[in-house]
Amino acid sequence: MTLLGTVIFSVSNMCRNNPAPGQNIVEKFIKPLVTLLEKIDSTPEAAGNTELRRDICWALSHLSDNGEERAQAVLDANPTPLLINHLAKFSDCTNLIIPTLRIIGNCVAGTDEQTEIILRANFLKHAFPFLEHRSVRHPLV
Repeated sequence: MTLLGTVIFSVSNMCRNNPAPGQNIVEKFIKPLVTLLEKIDSTPEAAGNTELRRDICWALSHLSDNGEERAQAVLDANPTPLLINHLAKFSDCTNLIIPTLRIIGNCVAGTDEQTEIILRANFLKHAFPFLEHRSVRHPLV
């Protein structure tokens, strides 16, 4: 694991603990993580680096958890196009899709406006295939 990967992994772990860090701390991490995700997604040599993407998404998932204010802080950094792209591009990479869907879930659990941001990004088009994804367990079937 690289130094950058270790830092992102540490941030992710710090943010998932209870008690969660304060909003002022959370907001300092969000924009750099989204910027890094943008850079990874736009760099051809990083195209296969799903591990770093996964850790960033887990960190954003934890940062967007615990209420509308945190979800809004993540949405304000505009990760939505990147997240939707992950659903389209990495549909077979379960370890990246799960934290991506958790971020989206945290945001749609917020206000109507937050849900609308996700829906306008064409989330439903990319969500339906996951209802039948091989990793989805159907306990009642």
